[in-house]
Amino acid sequence: MSRLTFLALCLLLLVAAPARAAEPPPAPPEQRYQQALRLLDQGQPQAARQLLEDIVAEQPGFAGAWIDLALATYQSGDPAAALEHLAYLRQQFPLSLALLQQIEYWERAWQQASPSLSPPPSQAWQGKLNLDYGYSNNVNGGLTQEQITLTLPGGQRLALPLAPEQRPRGDRFTQLGLEAWRRWPLAGGSLYPLVQLQAREMNHEKDYNQLDLQGGLIYQTQPDPAGRAWQASLLLQHASLGGNTLVQSSRLQLQRLYNQAGWRLAWGGELEYRRYPGLPLDGRYLWLNLALAYKPGPATQLGGQIRLGQERAEADQPGGNSREYELTLEASHRLENGASLELQWQRSHSQDQAGYSPLLEDDARRSLWRQQFSLALRQPLGTRWEARLALELQEQHSNLALFNQRAHQLSLGLSRNF
Repeated sequence: MSRLTFLALCLLLLVAAPARAAEPPPAPPEQRYQQALRLLDQGQPQAARQLLEDIVAEQPGFAGAWIDLALATYQSGDPAAALEHLAYLRQQFPLSLALLQQIEYWERAWQQASPSLSPPPSQAWQGKLNLDYGYSNNVNGGLTQEQITLTLPGGQRLALPLAPEQRPRGDRFTQLGLEAWRRWPLAGGSLYPLVQLQAREMNHEKDYNQLDLQGGLIYQTQPDPAGRAWQASLLLQHASLGGNTLVQSSRLQLQRLYNQAGWRLAWGGELEYRRYPGLPLDGRYLWLNLALAYKPGPATQLGGQIRLGQERAEADQPGGNSREYELTLEASHRLENGASLELQWQRSHSQDQAGYSPLLEDDARRSLWRQQFSLALRQPLGTRWEARLALELQEQHSNLALFNQRAHQLSLGLSRNF
């Protein structure tokens, strides 16, 4: 047989041989993650667990997949492994306060391994109900000085004593709060509708009863392998004082998120419109923000945020447009007995771009400095309940003495997760 004939026969055999079926490549992690969420909602936690284990093996910095893996693992009947996943989350990722409290609730519940305490599916409403009782020494936003000085035409100055109702008045209060949210898989990401309600009833100063209602939608894309995602929010607020509408606002936010083991970064912008019925204070705001959270240890988390803003005021607003900035620093630490200590300090500045009033320091431009410090101690009481003791200090200074204020507040509360 010639060499040419031999090569021809080999070629014929290769062509005639049945081709081996190539294994299809695995679907992208984003698609498998959405499939896992659907399996969880359909009551198939074991199948969801297998998918999620593969995803976190490929993307260990995917915090959301670790959370759902913990849920799927517990629902599969393995609470010990589920608790290990929650411990990993605590140690490796900076968590928001709401998520941290939810994880603490799951830890307490799963340690008992009670089927009645199984976590709800991702499409069920979750949240917290709060009840607080406390005292504030300045419920009416009273001024710190006893008199104000007016500047009259010709340079004359006139000092007028403040009426007693303009000075700080203290009172006890009862406050009811509700936070609720849920998650829907949507277009390769997650949609979160949320509602927040806070109602404060004063013991004597009924004109200063408060109601704050907020609601909206948050959409977050599936994080990529580097932990990057986009988040868009539409939030509405209605606040009333003494039964009368105080402010109505709407906010549109867009943020870029980076979440990796040990730290979390977010930056973006916000458009806000505030309307004060009956008052010349309406304005539109543009905000830029940068936030960073860092976890130096399994029990400690540090965070900070800076916001820069520009207000475009309505034509008749005193002081005209203004420039704003806010700096917030936060720290939380979990104690050995399970309690948590939380601190927050915030400082902000607002500078008007036009004179506030000819009667105040010859139409000087108002400059406001605000400072707030809060300290809270949270102690779990069983699986669903939690006690909270909180102290809050507030102070506001201005070049116009009419806006100087100071207040402190102490409260004791109970919370229930659902």
